[in-house]
Amino acid sequence: MDKILVSACLLGQRCRYDGKDNEESYFEVLNRYFDLVPFCPEVAGGLPTPRPRSEIKGSQVITENGKTVTREFEAGAAKALEICRFLNIDKAILKENSPSCGVHQIHDGKFHNKLIHGQGRTAALLQSHDIRVMNEEEGKAFLDAYLAHLESKPAYQKKEETPVPSQNQKLRDWRRHKDQIRASKDHHVKDKGFRKGPRKPFKKDR
Repeated sequence: MDKILVSACLLGQRCRYDGKDNEESYFEVLNRYFDLVPFCPEVAGGLPTPRPRSEIKGSQVITENGKTVTREFEAGAAKALEICRFLNIDKAILKENSPSCGVHQIHDGKFHNKLIHGQGRTAALLQSHDIRVMNEEEGKAFLDAYLAHLESKPAYQKKEETPVPSQNQKLRDWRRHKDQIRASKDHHVKDKGFRKGPRKPFKKDR
């Protein structure tokens, strides 16, 4: 079964910065068809839960208290890539707007709840290594498309039945086979120059 890396908060783990989760119910269905691997880059990078809110500002990741946590975010991203490589994972569903997992949007770095176009550290690293990254909405669309594909495939293909020969057909086949054997014997006798009737005994040498 193929595996998908998923932000742990989307699977109900309380690993958000505020100690809450972002659970999405559709993952219960997705888990019937794929092995879901929960992962929180921020926790994996060494940050506690709960923790101060963080945003990307320029090339750095800072907390609302002004502390730089770039190293922890980069460490978590590296571990996410390591897991994907080890488990041969080529898809990830990540939490949008996160400084680690944002796929298309992140906060602007001013802690004013304003979103801008951009990617979190983990999402960017995975995508740069040809891993397909999706946010939670795209993950749901992926599931819908996968289910539609399953429904379009036939459950089974009926095997063609071999026709059962009738009794008359069996009789005709047997007669044809008998005639073929007789013709083969006549041809063999003719080619070898065999003669019908008793053969003369060989004379013994004295």
